[in-house]
Amino acid sequence: MMNNMKWFCILFVFVLFVFPFWAAADIVDPGWKEVDYCFSINNIADYPDYDFFLYSDIGGPPQKIEADECVYFYKFASPRIFALPAGEYDETTLAVGQPLDDQESFLSNPDLIPADIKIESYGQVTVTSPLDSVEDVLTIGSLTPQALEIEKVKRIYTYTDGTIEEEHYQNGQVEGPSWNWSSWWYWLLIPFAVAILIVVLLVWRDKRKRRSA
Repeated sequence: MMNNMKWFCILFVFVLFVFPFWAAADIVDPGWKEVDYCFSINNIADYPDYDFFLYSDIGGPPQKIEADECVYFYKFASPRIFALPAGEYDETTLAVGQPLDDQESFLSNPDLIPADIKIESYGQVTVTSPLDSVEDVLTIGSLTPQALEIEKVKRIYTYTDGTIEEEHYQNGQVEGPSWNWSSWWYWLLIPFAVAILIVVLLVWRDKRKRRSA
């Protein structure tokens, strides 16, 4: 009986350590939910001579970014933002004689200007979290024919009750939503689980000593 209890406690602690990493896998695990994520660029209108695009690393045609638009993308993608002179884009072509969905044509365009920013989805939180969606507000710092600098200005958290919380980026970082139990609640349980396991093992060892005495 005691031996079974020992293995049960070991398994319990193992699950507590591993479960958080399951939540980051491709499938949404029971008890977790995806948080809708998008981004917007607040000063596209200041650059009328350029068009801006989101290009996904998992394929598909480039997506034009409009002013005041919150842009969504596939959650497992790591897309990049590019700029092109405004005259080089229409509804059917990105370069003369090349179709819009021709990825090689897009990436090989000599006038393509990549942005120096990384865009990622927000990820998952537990179903107990009231966090519903996240929006990053970006701004174009500078744009030349050689370089496109984009900065993250603020992050907007929207909760299920309609409450909106804003947090400004500091040195490219944010602390996260004020209601953030969903990302670290399990760390509170782990010390207790480890303590229980230690007690069980000590009792089990003591009983073995008594039997062998």
